[in-house]
Amino acid sequence: MRISKEKATKIILEIYQELFENSTPKGDFAKMMETGETERKDFFLDYFLEEEKQLEIIENVLKKHKITKEYVKHKFRKEILLGCSPRNVRRD
Repeated sequence: MRISKEKATKIILEIYQELFENSTPKGDFAKMMETGETERKDFFLDYFLEEEKQLEIIENVLKKHKITKEYVKHKFRKEILLGCSPRNVRRD
């Protein structure tokens, strides 16, 4: 299964949108990109979402797009979790 770069980008942006909609505080990733917030270094550290919930969201979006090959799903998870996903450890 080969996924075009455009489709992969669309899926990644959809996942980020879902992650930030479910984070604390809530965020709108599309608006964050429009306003330039995503250009700020480490902007994602201002948001929190448990790792379990992040993995659930990633899995659901990949399932929606019929991404079933484990190695492809692994690549998406790695891209998202090492990218600008909300932090998954609470600050004290």
